[in-house]
Order: sequence, then structure tokens, then C-alpha cells
Amino acid sequence: AKVTGRPGGITMNNKTRALVRIVQEICSEKDIHCTSFSHNWILKLTKDDRSGIIFGYNFGLNSSSSAALCKDKCAASEVLAHSRIPHIPHHLFVSPDDAHQIDQTGSWEKLYRLLEEYGAAACKPNEGAGGDSVWKVRTRFELEKAAQEIFRHFRAMALSPYFEIKTEYRAVVLDGEVKLIYAKQLPTVTGDGKSSLFDLLLAYRKNNSLVSNPEFSPQELNRIPAAGEECRLSWKFNLAQGARPAVLEMSSIHYPILAGLARNAAQALAMRFCSVDIADTESGYRVMEVNSGVMMECFALFSEDNYRAAKGIYEEAILLMLNL
Repeated sequence: AKVTGRPGGITMNNKTRALVRIVQEICSEKDIHCTSFSHNWILKLTKDDRSGIIFGYNFGLNSSSSAALCKDKCAASEVLAHSRIPHIPHHLFVSPDDAHQIDQTGSWEKLYRLLEEYGAAACKPNEGAGGDSVWKVRTRFELEKAAQEIFRHFRAMALSPYFEIKTEYRAVVLDGEVKLIYAKQLPTVTGDGKSSLFDLLLAYRKNNSLVSNPEFSPQELNRIPAAGEECRLSWKFNLAQGARPAVLEMSSIHYPILAGLARNAAQALAMRFCSVDIADTESGYRVMEVNSGVMMECFALFSEDNYRAAKGIYEEAILLMLNL
């Protein structure tokens, strides 16, 4: 993975994940034995007669069914809807090779109907993560291209209405208590009234790293933004793709609303330890998805304060997992 929390980016492999380093530090401090398997992707923690497994970013606190539910975006969307929790709905479409398993006779008519209803949509793998293979579509041609690409690599696609998101937040919940909320700030350039967007982007890239290429048309790149105008360089709020974290203080007027929504979402999906992604849209706050794997990799590497915050949360989860 390429981490770009700091200017210039940080390249790391699985053996040097921040989570691994954090867990090893906690185990050393708490006299817990840590055994690594599969290139540090699996960590077995043992103390006295107690043991627990960390698989990737999944701790042994959630049930297997709840974790599977969170991984399935469309299934989680149905449960959130049933619980009347404001969320971004996701509609399931299975690849033609597997459509017989759910008696799906065809997808295009419904896909076209949803696109017409929403005007713009987001298409993504139903069980994907990290913002990869996510498409914004406005026309039938774009929709067909997105579906074709997703079905080429994945068994199922999720389609949701596209929202213009003001800010995206991530809340980390542990046993019904919100431990952390941070905003994901998109990279931007500021117009000077003279330079084209293309020139501003070139200047930005001299001192900053972008994981994914901004999606601009030639007309947009040639446009000269007004002086003081902020131009977003991406519509994806993933930290691994260039967004930056900003911790939300509990004194913020937004904190109680976001925390309540995150707690309700975790409870609806029967999750003990999870992260909840929430979008601030024109129609209010909406849950985007709930993640059973609590990944704070880019967040922790952004600053020493963030690292300590992530370590504190992981330490609580480990102690609960081992009943210490």
C-alpha cells in the first residue's frame, strides 16, 4: 500500500504495517506473547491461559456473521434501512455468471432505471475496500463500462446514488462507545485567477504526493479558477488515495450527532469493534458503510498524536479480546 498522509508519501509493505508495530509495542508493554503468521497478516496474542487472533484488521470481538454482514455493502444497507438509520442505500447486482444463485434474470433494465432516478450513481465492488474500483457514472455508457470492469474482477456490484459530499467522517466504536472521530479532508488547490487548473495541479505535485490521478476532463484542466477558489483534486475521501485526517474534538457541535449515528449503526449490525464512515450531504448525515476491520494505518502514520490515539484504541480492544 502507498500511504500519503505526509507530503511525499510513505511506502510500506505488509511486514511494516503500523498495526503490527502498534500491537508489538502493546504486547511488550503488557507482557503479552505475540506470534506472527502469514507475513504478519495473522497475529496470535497469548497471556497465561488466554489467547486471541488478529486477522488483518479484524479483532476477535465481533461475531463472524456480523463481520460478514459489514463486508457485504448491500446486505448492511438493508439492515440499516430496517433500523431506520439514515444511510446511503446500496443495490446489489450479481455478475451474469452467478446471477442464477439469486434468481436474477437480468440487470440492465434495473440499472438504467436507477441511474435515471438518481441522475448520477456510484458503482463499486459489493465487498471492496479502500476506494479501489469505484466509479462515478452519469450516462448509460459510463454505467455499462463500470459494470463491465467490476464484473470482470468481482462477483457482485453495489450501486448507490451519488451524493455531493461536503465532508466524510470516520468514527471508531468499541463496545458502544465512540473512541475517535476524524474528518477526511480532500486535497485541494486554490485558484489565483491567472493559472489554469492544470498548472495549479502541476505546482501542487511538486511538493505533494497523490496516489490516484485526478479525474478531470480537458475542459476542466484548461479552466482558470477564480482567485481564492478551492478546487478539489478528488471525489474519493480515502486516506490511502490522498485525503488527510483531521481529528474532530468532542467540543465540536457536530460531534454528538456523528457519535450517535455511529453508535446506532454499530448496534444495528451487532458490532462490538468497528469503524463507521459517515457522509455529510445536502440531505444530512448518512452512514456510508460500517467496517468490521478497524484500519487506522494512514491515520496513525500522519502524526505522532494520531499514532498515540490509534495505539490507545487498539490497546483497549486487545485487553477486551483477552479479557484482561
